[in-house]
Amino acid sequence: MRTLYLHIGHSKTGSSFLQASFANSIEAMAEHGIDYPGAPNAAAEGWKISSGNGQALMTEPAKNIKVSGERVFFSAERLFLAFASEAEWKTRLNIFCTVHKITSVEVLMFLRDPIPHAESSYQQMVKRGGSTETVDAIFTKYVQPELVLSALTRDFGTVPVNWHVYNYDRHKSELLPITERFLGIPEGTLTRGGDRAVNRSMTAGEIAFLRGMNGHDRIAASKLADALCNEVPEVTSDALYPSAALQQEMLDRLADVIAQVDALLDPEECYGTDIKPPAENSEAFTFSPRQIEVLTETLGHRVSEVTRQMLIERARRQINMAQNRFDRGKLDDAATLLSRSETALVGLEGHGDVDGLLKVIAKLRKGIEEKSLLAAAEKPKPRPKPEAVPVPEAAPKPVAADAVPDAAPAEAPGEGADVGPDDRPTSDKPERTQG
Repeated sequence: MRTLYLHIGHSKTGSSFLQASFANSIEAMAEHGIDYPGAPNAAAEGWKISSGNGQALMTEPAKNIKVSGERVFFSAERLFLAFASEAEWKTRLNIFCTVHKITSVEVLMFLRDPIPHAESSYQQMVKRGGSTETVDAIFTKYVQPELVLSALTRDFGTVPVNWHVYNYDRHKSELLPITERFLGIPEGTLTRGGDRAVNRSMTAGEIAFLRGMNGHDRIAASKLADALCNEVPEVTSDALYPSAALQQEMLDRLADVIAQVDALLDPEECYGTDIKPPAENSEAFTFSPRQIEVLTETLGHRVSEVTRQMLIERARRQINMAQNRFDRGKLDDAATLLSRSETALVGLEGHGDVDGLLKVIAKLRKGIEEKSLLAAAEKPKPRPKPEAVPVPEAAPKPVAADAVPDAAPAEAPGEGADVGPDDRPTSDKPERTQG
C-alpha cells in the first residue's frame, strides 16, 4: 500500500524555489524511499522558474504515470486549483489512488497573508498573465481565501486527505525543513540553492515596463519577465501596495471567509491582517546596466522571432497558392509562387517547420517539371503547309474587227408602223358639232 504526498502551493509561496530543490534532490529523496516521478526539469535543475512534476496528475491517464516505492511525491501549484474548484479532480484523484493502490493522501499547502499575497499576485499577473490592470483593480477582485476554504472543506471521496497547512509569511526561511518533515526524511536531504532567488518579484520600473508591453505583445512581456527573474535574480524587488483604505476595504470584504479558514488552522498559521505601507508614486524609474542588457537582448530576440514567423507564414500561403495553381494546370504561376516562397525562407533553415516547407517546395517543383515535359510530349506537331504554286496571268485575246456587229439604224418615230385609228394625231382645236 502506498502513500501519496502532494505539494500544491498555493501561488506565490516559494513553489519555484521548492521545485528547483526537488529536481536537484531526486536521488537523495529516492535513498530515503521517496519517489519523485518524471524526468528532471532542466530549468529547475538550474534553479530557474519551473512548474514541478505534478502536471501529469491533471493531464495523463493514471495507468500511464509510472510510480515506484511506497511513498510517491508530486509538486505543482496547479493542484491547488484542482483541490479548490475543479469538479473532475475528485474522480481523477480516486482513480489514481485505485490504480496505484494508494491508501492515504498527504497534502502540503503554504498560504499567505491576504495583503502580501494580493500584491504578489498582482505582480504575477503582470509578469505572466498579460495583465495591464492596476494594483487597485487586483485588490478589488482578490478572493484567494475563498479558494483556500473550498479546498480545505471539500469531500474527496473514499481516500482520506490529510492537510498540512503552513503560513508562508511566518516560515519563509523554513520551507525546506518543513517539507522534509512533511515527507519524513532527514533534514538536509533536499538540496539547498544558496541565496539565489527563484522567480523573484519585480521592481516598480520593471512592472511599469511589463504592463506597457502587455498592451502590445504579451508573449514578449512574459519572456522578458522570465529573463529578468532568471538572469538578474540579485535585484531588490519593490512592494507595490495600494492605499491603506483600499487594503482595509479588501480585508473587510473577506473578513468572514478569513475567520472560517482560521478556525481550521493551528493558531500560529492563521492569516495576518496588517496594513502595509502604500507604494510611492514615481515618475522616474532606474534600471541597472544588466537589466538594460537583458531588456534589449530579450526584445531583440522577440523581434527576430516574430519576423521569422511572419516570413514562414508568408511562405506557407504562397506554397498553398502554388499548389492551387499547379492543380489547375497554371504551371508558370505555380513556379513563380514557389520562387517567392523559397526566397522568404532563405536563412531560416532549422527554424520551426521550415525544413518541411522546403521539402514541399522541392516536391512541387519536380511535379511542375514532370507536368511540363509531359505536356510538351503530348502536344501534336503542326503539319507543314504546302508551298503555293504561282499561276501566270493569261494574256488578253485579240478581238477581230468583224466580230463586232454593226449597230442597227435608229427608226424615225412612226416609220414602218401601222397607224390605227387611236394612233391618229389629235388637234388642239375643239371639234365642231352640228347644231
